[in-house]
Amino acid sequence: MIKAIVVSDCHLGTYYARFRPERLEKRRRQLQESFAKTVQAALDHDVELFLIAGDLFDRPDPRNADRLFVAQQLGRLAAAKIPAVAIAGNHDSPRSYGYDGGIVPLQEMHALGGVHLLRKDDVMEGVQITVRSGATVSVRGMSASFQHDDGSCPLSALAADKRGGALDIVLLHYGVEGWSGENFQEPRLALENLEKLDTDVICVGHLHRRNERRLQSGALLLNPGSTEHIHFGEEKLDCGCYLLTLATGQPAKAEYLRHTVQPMRTLEVSGETLDETDPQADLEKRIAEATSQETLFRLILAGELRQEVYELVDLNRLQTFASERSFHSQIQTDDLAIRYPFGELVFSSGGFELNEVLSEVAQAMELSATDEEQRSLCREAREAILASYQRLRGTGVAA
Repeated sequence: MIKAIVVSDCHLGTYYARFRPERLEKRRRQLQESFAKTVQAALDHDVELFLIAGDLFDRPDPRNADRLFVAQQLGRLAAAKIPAVAIAGNHDSPRSYGYDGGIVPLQEMHALGGVHLLRKDDVMEGVQITVRSGATVSVRGMSASFQHDDGSCPLSALAADKRGGALDIVLLHYGVEGWSGENFQEPRLALENLEKLDTDVICVGHLHRRNERRLQSGALLLNPGSTEHIHFGEEKLDCGCYLLTLATGQPAKAEYLRHTVQPMRTLEVSGETLDETDPQADLEKRIAEATSQETLFRLILAGELRQEVYELVDLNRLQTFASERSFHSQIQTDDLAIRYPFGELVFSSGGFELNEVLSEVAQAMELSATDEEQRSLCREAREAILASYQRLRGTGVAA
């Protein structure tokens, strides 16, 4: 019997455009710490193999700081005689072989003996690993290539590939049929083709939601998910790695090891639920209850707000209030609509063309007019205002 750790989607070095420099650096250290926890789990559970199913790095050209960090972690594994086997994912693979020769970051560590990298992305490669106990494990895999058509299965064109030994593991990095959504616009592994793989375990990276299932073939299909919440929307997902147990002639077993990660919170507030007498104070109270100094915080304002209520909300002040009480904060108003008093006129706060606004306001005023004289006056005013606006923009008079 042997034990192994299975990890994927660490996304070391992820860049967050809106972060202050010191917070970005601290956030990147948090991503490193989450990967270090998987290495510590390997040491604590006395495993004999460490498997990386892609996207260890967030880019094909990671920072030197992250390269050094990974080298140090692989050194910890090597000192404990735990070999590491990896594939490249879509984030840490160049989009073309014309970019930096198609080299992926782990290739230099492969050259130094720190990891066994299965680099090819069009055929299944394999390596025979003899672990501490003397057992031999076959690890096969194929790095990610998103040159495949959306919805196609990267395994479809492969010739039948038999297991490499009594204990056999496969590493892949794609979405999986049934686990990725119906509108998933990427290559996807078909269950029919996964069933044909002659193996004990299929370890798949790419989807950040962890999952597992037993295939009809008897193989165990594992998706470890990510080691840290990478982006907003992932707040409720588990983060961690799998502890895999393999024994000849027996079904593979897996236990999920959860990690404690940096808090992430999305607060969704509908405009209709706000205190209309003091919406600013209402929002600040809700933010204070939802944040902490270590929280990655996002406020989503949605629904509808009457114009006079919206004008009582100071978004800049609200952003400052949230930033002072969290590690990082952002406010989204793309789905917030402002209801103006002219008829049933509603505008999104997410951005609009001023000429469209002027036109719609004038039309709404015309519809609310009580007689033809007022309606005629509204039409004339609309044409005059739009003509002036177009001249100011230097585009001539609108037709």
